[in-house]
Amino acid sequence: MIANYIHFVFNKLRVNDAWRYKVPVLITVPYWVIYHYQTPFLPALFFIALSFTTIIGIAAYAYTLNDWSDIEKDAAAGKPNAMAALSNSNRVILLAAFFALAVTPWFFFPYTPLTIGLLILELVLFALYSFPPFRLKEKPILGILTDTSYAHVLPCLLAALTFQAIAHKYYHQKIDFFFLSFGTFLCFWQVSLGIRNILLHQQQDYYNDLQSGTVTFATSYPKIANGTLKLMLVAEVIGFITLTDSLGKLMIGIGITFALHLATVYVNNKQLHFGTLRQNAYILLDDFYYKWLALPVLVYLCISDIRFVVLLALHILLFDNAIKDALKRIAKP
Repeated sequence: MIANYIHFVFNKLRVNDAWRYKVPVLITVPYWVIYHYQTPFLPALFFIALSFTTIIGIAAYAYTLNDWSDIEKDAAAGKPNAMAALSNSNRVILLAAFFALAVTPWFFFPYTPLTIGLLILELVLFALYSFPPFRLKEKPILGILTDTSYAHVLPCLLAALTFQAIAHKYYHQKIDFFFLSFGTFLCFWQVSLGIRNILLHQQQDYYNDLQSGTVTFATSYPKIANGTLKLMLVAEVIGFITLTDSLGKLMIGIGITFALHLATVYVNNKQLHFGTLRQNAYILLDDFYYKWLALPVLVYLCISDIRFVVLLALHILLFDNAIKDALKRIAKP
């Protein structure tokens, strides 16, 4: 029973996609804040565990709303939909369960009016994005901005502010210049990354959306969408470089891991240029973000307190990453 439920949530509801490609980047944000404010090991581990819980709940809540709202559209396009076979009462029960999983950890997190406001905004945007009369996903510009907000900017900003609140409540660490610059560059990077991601997704779904009558920015303005995509890729790289610079000596570790990532790409593919914008974005940028980005800060945390090896091991176990890939290659006969 439990195995079937987990299979439904992670595979049919596609939470596994978020877990593989978004959560490793999102969870790196609290790692950075923990490192800067030197949050001790035990509270850091406890609040990271709570973060995993709320992240899974929010992702499942979002996918449930999205699939529920798209039952008819997906049927018209011939796409599978996890909610289609469920009754309305079962959909409500499922949504309530995911909502509870999302918000329960916030009874333990230290919070501020700002973090609670951002959490409420995050949960409300999912509904506004998916359901009539708003259904912002079919508003060409508002759809792009809403997806970027709830999928990228708000989660990362909420994670940063929450772990700064932990440092403030328990260890009297006030918001400093680092956090202000870090937060600014983090938001800039996530805005450009988010717009880039949703445009790539819309271009991939272009013909399905035309068939189902779904209005998106890519179907409404295909040439402008392609130009915007290129501009956002440039902004994303600039944003990531400025964010990395704000992290101080962590910048060295990130630079080394990016060089290792490029070397790995070259060894595996015998080239660094793959011909299409989509391939370059996914292989050169996204693969680095979710496979490498967390590793330098976790190593630095281990150097400051060897007990953080537990957190490093947990990250390696839970997510796709470069260390796991290397161990698999070594283990191959």
